[in-house]
Amino acid sequence: MISVGADNGYGHPTDRLLDILASDGTAAVRTDRQGLAVVALDPGGHGALVVWTEKPAIAPARSPAAPVGGPG
Repeated sequence: MISVGADNGYGHPTDRLLDILASDGTAAVRTDRQGLAVVALDPGGHGALVVWTEKPAIAPARSPAAPVGGPG
């Protein structure tokens, strides 16, 4: 989970970090794009995490200077 304010002046998260996470198979939940996010244990008792977000995830637009690797 990446907690970040919309239009923050620090440029976080960077495209490089998002690429690293994606290449490792890690899904990023971003509060600036998905709003409120809740992470809880699966009520079925199997120890799995359940993630609920206020807004659906959308693929961010990327510039040609920051290509995304892997299958599309």
